Amino acid sequence: MPTIQYPCFEGRLPEDLFRAVWALHKKVFGSSISVRDFRERFERKRGLVCVLAVSDGQAIGYKIGYERNTDEFFSWLGGVKAGYRRQGIATELLKRQHRRARKLGYKRIITESGNEWRDMMILNLTNGFGIVGTCTDQKGGAEDHHGEAPLRKRSLESPSVSPGLCVSALLARVVQQ
Repeated sequence: MPTIQYPCFEGRLPEDLFRAVWALHKKVFGSSISVRDFRERFERKRGLVCVLAVSDGQAIGYKIGYERNTDEFFSWLGGVKAGYRRQGIATELLKRQHRRARKLGYKRIITESGNEWRDMMILNLTNGFGIVGTCTDQKGGAEDHHGEAPLRKRSLESPSVSPGLCVSALLARVVQQ
């Protein structure tokens, strides 16, 4: 099995890597987002950090996050190419992203995951995240909120959901005291 490298980038990605992440994102999530729209979403983020998993010169996984505020880092997007899953790559990407966030001085990492991404939810929970709330909307997920604070956050004490709405969990992890 080839060695996997995990380069980490802060700020704007070089064009070839940006396009590799965009193509991988489309494959992993079945997304039809254009490269232009994907780039616009990236350019709105402050303090962007991208960790890649690269095998034989090919991007096979990614984990992207950004500064939500001076204390919080938002773990935004990530995925691993089919055929490379269940090999610990997502866990390694998460750990490297969290180490970088800690090194940059963030105290908490926030993320959001919908029930349809159950493996991601389990990965987050087994790596120190706790569910701190839920949000509901017509689609669900951080994609719809563009990583910003969910507009309709709900507490866990009243998780009732109207028919036709998706539920996403808001998760948090302390990385520094």
